[in-house]
Amino acid sequence: MLDTSRLWRQFLSSSWLQAGAMGLIATVMALGLGAAASSTFTALDWTAYDFWLTDRAPIPVSSSLLIVTRDPASEEELGVGPWDRAVLARLLTGAHESGALVIGIDHRLDHASPEP
Repeated sequence: MLDTSRLWRQFLSSSWLQAGAMGLIATVMALGLGAAASSTFTALDWTAYDFWLTDRAPIPVSSSLLIVTRDPASEEELGVGPWDRAVLARLLTGAHESGALVIGIDHRLDHASPEP
């Protein structure tokens, strides 16, 4: 016969068993929350991240950093939607010739250039 009172006393006297049980319960709860309400879980995760970003020390920004973005004036001149790859090529060539050491691109390249 299983002596539950002896097992319970052993559990209460062992911090390793308690820590393991808490870890197992937390894991099951997190998996359950993730499966049942994934959008809520994601919102909680982003809330914690946003709090961390507002609470941390500011990071100094280099004055040699340049970010090029699309604005209403360039969309008026070059059109809305995907731009011709020649425009992107001119931008990259100009940045390289200006002495850029690193160039990062956040632009979809998996489609052909739009027809003129």
